[in-house]
Amino acid sequence: VQPVAEVAELTGERGIPLFVDATASGGWLPINVQQLGADLLALAPHRFYGPKGASVLYKRRRTRVENLIHGGMQENEFRAGTENVAAIVGAGVAAEQVKAALGQAAAHAAGLQMRLLEGIRKAVEGVHLNGPEPGDGRLPHQLSLSTAGVEGEGQALMLDLRGIAIAAGAACTTRSMRMPPALRAIGCDADLAKGTTLWGIGRDTTEAEVDRAVESFSSVTAKLRSMVPAG
Repeated sequence: VQPVAEVAELTGERGIPLFVDATASGGWLPINVQQLGADLLALAPHRFYGPKGASVLYKRRRTRVENLIHGGMQENEFRAGTENVAAIVGAGVAAEQVKAALGQAAAHAAGLQMRLLEGIRKAVEGVHLNGPEPGDGRLPHQLSLSTAGVEGEGQALMLDLRGIAIAAGAACTTRSMRMPPALRAIGCDADLAKGTTLWGIGRDTTEAEVDRAVESFSSVTAKLRSMVPAG
């Protein structure tokens, strides 16, 4: 979780438009664009159980945006083409539902996040948490872990065979073999970064599912490490 309001003060003083990618926090943290001071802010409804095919862009009145697609009057002339009305309505309904249970969902996820992290730390040696410890400075439903001596891709594939879906990096960079810039920026070791996996907790995730994930993660990590030649 970044200090967006503080950044907005700096960019505002210099006349620099501030775009905030809030796709990960949408549906999990309260978002007040006035308090944040954002000029532009994006949300992805499918992140909070809305339909794919629609997105949300907040634009402050004074902020000027170049048309994405020219040729039509749709979406205030920002993007030509027929709107996906069903997805837009679905996104609105999802937003209403998630707003009504925002605090409850975040508290549920935060408890399971801590259970998952503590369980993995006890079961697997050499696991590094990327970013701050769980709390106000971290999203309540996600973990980024780097495990020494293995590759995250292998962990993700083996867990997938056990019915557990995690990612070996952000969805937008999973196919790239380069070290993610975010991990480089926070000082993560290049070799350790190869063992990075991303974990997500949903509003319907249970303690039993978390415990099974910990057990499976420990098992596949041990198997992968045993396949690496000593020395």
